[in-house]
Amino acid sequence: MLLFPKREKSFNIDNLIEQLKDNRSIIAHQFQADHGFSDPYSDKYNKDSAKKAEQKMIKFIQNYIN
Repeated sequence: MLLFPKREKSFNIDNLIEQLKDNRSIIAHQFQADHGFSDPYSDKYNKDSAKKAEQKMIKFIQNYIN
């Protein structure tokens, strides 16, 4: 599972997600936020997106172990 922000300066996320979409072993999620959105020490921290990402991770792990 990959978690991406909507905005990233280093590379084009939309292009990467498009390249990965046919790989069934990869799940990609994108959040309305900037790079660093889930880091509470970053000035780009986005509480709502970080919480959504956390919920996706928990669900993914629960599905994996069940």
